[in-house]
Amino acid sequence: MRRWVAMLVAWFTLSPTVLGGYFFQDEFATFRPNVWDLRDHGYPPPVYQTGGGVLRLGNPSARSLDFPVMYSKVPVFPSTGDFIAEIAFNYPVRRTKGVGFRALTAGPPYYAVMQFWQGLHPLAVRFGERQVTVPSSTAYRVLRYEVVRDTITAWLNGDILGSARLSRGRPALAYFGHPAVGEIFGIPGFIPANVDANGILRRRWWGTNYWSNLALDYLRVQKIPSRPLTYLTDEFDRFRGDVWDARWHRYPVPFARISGGQLILGRPNVSALDFPVFYTWGTPLPAVADYVLEVAFRYTALNRRGMGLVALTGGPPFYQTLSFWQDIVRPLTIGFGDRTVAIAHTTDWQRLRWEIIGNSVSAYINGSYLGTASFPHGRPRLLYIGHPTVGEPFGLPPGGPAPTSGRLDSNGIVRQRWWGPGPWTNLAVDYLRVSIIPEPPTALLLSFALAPLLRRCRKARRRTRMAPSQKVSDRCG
Repeated sequence: MRRWVAMLVAWFTLSPTVLGGYFFQDEFATFRPNVWDLRDHGYPPPVYQTGGGVLRLGNPSARSLDFPVMYSKVPVFPSTGDFIAEIAFNYPVRRTKGVGFRALTAGPPYYAVMQFWQGLHPLAVRFGERQVTVPSSTAYRVLRYEVVRDTITAWLNGDILGSARLSRGRPALAYFGHPAVGEIFGIPGFIPANVDANGILRRRWWGTNYWSNLALDYLRVQKIPSRPLTYLTDEFDRFRGDVWDARWHRYPVPFARISGGQLILGRPNVSALDFPVFYTWGTPLPAVADYVLEVAFRYTALNRRGMGLVALTGGPPFYQTLSFWQDIVRPLTIGFGDRTVAIAHTTDWQRLRWEIIGNSVSAYINGSYLGTASFPHGRPRLLYIGHPTVGEPFGLPPGGPAPTSGRLDSNGIVRQRWWGPGPWTNLAVDYLRVSIIPEPPTALLLSFALAPLLRRCRKARRRTRMAPSQKVSDRCG
């Protein structure tokens, strides 16, 4: 029942009908000169073609020095608030020279914070300052961006590509095609001496050739209600890029997906050097308050390369405080404070509960008590699900136990892999919840503190007769 309610809420939250339409919408049934500034750059006609609700830039037989570009004349993205942008496109012709889409900051300088680009090379998708490549294709694809506060998340055909911070600003203008000399290219310093500090193209690094063609089905942008910032809780009814810093580590896409209200991480029998990881943005675990952290999970495939969940101190250095981990050799192992408990190999659903009170933690698995321990290096502040790679915190004590000694630096950062390519253990997470343990009311605490004193006073009154001038506090204070 909970999942149906959550899915219904998500639909009402994101449905354009409920939201009252789109902030920007172009279905590309025809070219709209009031919306787009089309520059042909001397490209042989036809520069574009329309039909069947699709606008196609370029033509297969044209060979030229430059390619046309369409710059937006009107605001495409909201200047404030959260929004979703969705683009349906394909490349009917793939040639040596690549073209695509970029959304840029207001500038100057102009930074590309959204992008897709393809020639004969793989499709490159950019979000924030991160970029993911996926195999090239001529099939229609739907690219979806979600901007929430200062984060951006990308999906391709429903598969999560990752999330990033918008550290250089929000998208403001957009173009399709390819700029020419003197126009905005969108990545300052992308190629030295060709793009200046403002992202303006100053010199071509290509010659006359055939260009890829781009077909656009629609571009839709809709505002979404802002979600309040709370302590870490995720039911995984949809991926939340404002909660998770998703890093793909060049694991084959799709590296993760949301299905049936669960986060599915990894793919069975897929061999790769690294495994994806989801870090929490910032430190969303309570610094002082007592709380319960509960997670429901199941390992869907076991292989030699293990993975799981690890909570870390704020760092650096980063010390492991809570964890669960499993692979085909090591059974499910639960970590809490300075203790670890090995359970058994299992692919059944597990409900793990940590109760953090002050500097101590108690652990329960499926309702069974595992023990209580203390945090020798501090309380948990952030966590990750998956497996870090070189340059990221692994969560073991700095220096690492054998056989990892020398491969982690003094801050617990991975400096050298001690694993090679191969298939990885896979994981499904149903929910992850943080709930604050309420403190007793002040009046109740005061009554508990005064109870022994009041009992002594009553006994004193019964046993002795007080002098007329003597205060009760003198006798039982």
